[in-house]
Amino acid sequence: MKQKNINVLAGIISRLTGRKEKEYMDSLSQEKLERNIQAAKDRLEEGNLSVCQKQEYEKTLRHLEKYRK
Repeated sequence: MKQKNINVLAGIISRLTGRKEKEYMDSLSQEKLERNIQAAKDRLEEGNLSVCQKQEYEKTLRHLEKYRK
């Protein structure tokens, strides 16, 4: 009986730890996403881009903004 209780507690702790890790990874991903969006915006503001480069940065920016929470 004690082993069963230990297994149940271990499962609960494991799920809570996994949930915290996922929340942490999501927050890191959002921070990275925000940095990438800002970098793309900054690069677009520079005037020395070719038309092709500008289109690529605009495309990337649209793609990144889809995943912003």
